[in-house]
Amino acid sequence: EDVQDTTEEAAGNNNGENTEEHVDPMAVGGPMKPTKNEKFMNDIFGGDGTKKKKKRKGGDRAEEALRRAQEAEKATRDMTTENTVVAIDPTAPSAAGASSSTGAAVVNVSTPTSSGPKASPENIVKVQTNIQKNPAPDCLRVRFGVMPAAEIRNVRIMLRAPPKCALTGVACNAPKSSVNGNLVEIPMVPASAVAWTEFGIRAEDFPQGGMYGGEVFYCNAKGEECPPIRGAQALQLIDVLRPANAVTGETFGPSFGGMAAGESRVQIKFNDGLSPDVLQKHIGTIGNLSIRQVRGKECVAAAQIVPVGHLVLAHITVDGNNANTIIRSNSKEFSEVMARMLNKKD
Repeated sequence: EDVQDTTEEAAGNNNGENTEEHVDPMAVGGPMKPTKNEKFMNDIFGGDGTKKKKKRKGGDRAEEALRRAQEAEKATRDMTTENTVVAIDPTAPSAAGASSSTGAAVVNVSTPTSSGPKASPENIVKVQTNIQKNPAPDCLRVRFGVMPAAEIRNVRIMLRAPPKCALTGVACNAPKSSVNGNLVEIPMVPASAVAWTEFGIRAEDFPQGGMYGGEVFYCNAKGEECPPIRGAQALQLIDVLRPANAVTGETFGPSFGGMAAGESRVQIKFNDGLSPDVLQKHIGTIGNLSIRQVRGKECVAAAQIVPVGHLVLAHITVDGNNANTIIRSNSKEFSEVMARMLNKKD
């Protein structure tokens, strides 16, 4: 099965001390209840399309060493990089109710500057960032964590949204924190503590990529300015797309016909066999496309960009283990990006 090849950019380091590595983003969606369309599709497709996952190997850690590890090491043993992307942790404290902006798109402010003394290399405090994301119905919710190895002060976080997107609902759970547009200010973060900032990313047009995250400016406990660090994550199509369940076979045709100028075509090859579940999983995992109707060896699928509601439509014709796909939207560039991502391999 062809699946998405997610490539995420590193976002900077701290004099070579902090490096970055990204892990696979959180899977979206769960098992779907079979529909009549899926039953019809069983007459069209064959195969199970299963795929084995690679297991990560690693040596065992000594229990005695863990017991003797310092609290900072315990807090960071799973954060071996400056920027780690993981699934949202529902048990972590929410930033809701803390300092926050309004629900409207926030205003970008100037990058903070400092004329204070600079920290010498031995006095630079290592800081790690942690990015968690959780798709909401109308936006992508993001939590940006800052965790220092030692106490830091005068922390300023400049949040960034990808092109053709806007930040919304910025909030911070740190004591005495304040929010001004895309700037979050925190007087002090203790050693090994995590200061969480939460915000939403809303599409304003047809986003085609870019990075989101933040740049962290801070001082050590002596008030000496440390080099800023950045934590960032690449925006994916699935981050701004949701299934367009309101689209039906009757409404698909007129909408699809009116988007001819925004067409892109791709043949998706499934090496391990093509089944209803394999097709839906593939187009759903990459672009949140939802199959809306099946007729013979043809089916139609739809997604929409949130919160603007722009439709992205797909007409798929099955030919053996190949899915000949036509993508249409009101942006040819966006349709081309979607087509390329649907055809990505492991």
